[in-house]
Amino acid sequence: MSGSAENINGVKIRVFSYRIQRMIIGIIAIVLPFAVVAANLIANSGWGPLTSISIYYHTDGRDIFVGSLFIVGSFLISYKGWYDERVAGKFWLGNQSLLSTIAGVSAFCVALFPTECRHICRCKEVACYISFVHGVASFVLFGILFVFSIYIFQYDEGCTTVARKRRNIMYKISSIGFVIAAILVIAHFLLKEQWSSFLFAAEATALLSFGWAWLVSAKYLPWLRDADSDL
Repeated sequence: MSGSAENINGVKIRVFSYRIQRMIIGIIAIVLPFAVVAANLIANSGWGPLTSISIYYHTDGRDIFVGSLFIVGSFLISYKGWYDERVAGKFWLGNQSLLSTIAGVSAFCVALFPTECRHICRCKEVACYISFVHGVASFVLFGILFVFSIYIFQYDEGCTTVARKRRNIMYKISSIGFVIAAILVIAHFLLKEQWSSFLFAAEATALLSFGWAWLVSAKYLPWLRDADSDL
């Protein structure tokens, strides 16, 4: 799978395109919730389903959790977005590079500052400020990714082709996923004594929604790709 082609001194050279960046970010986000759970089960750690994806930092799924966030963070920092005459005077559109950089740094912070855990025997005590940084970074990361899904990607598309209309529908579905994730977070704080998995469900839903939006925006899926797309 290659990126777009550039002519340098008459020689066509394939470059790493923004579409490949989007595709990799999307795939990692979709796979992450399942990968950390699978790693923990394969290691036969003896713990059942945990209440948060972040808690898998303290399990045998740590390497996958941290590694995935660093890969996503690196791609987000290197992502520059798109620019044309439509971005003039529009904060979100004109600052795509800044927003993605902040999201990338937030992904690093989520990986480097673990959340607290109280029911894993080998888990070391985490200082309150470290867990606080983790929570704030997670909020910033998902908030910016929500903006990309609900606004930036959809604004870029317009409604000029059938494929673009289909992609806009997919972005709207992703946006609904983020709203469901927010509702699940609220339910977690209200009903965590009755069902402790609300937070895990919220995080997984947000990751799947974010990953799907970025995968759709990569335009590699045949039924979401314009006929003139360069592969």
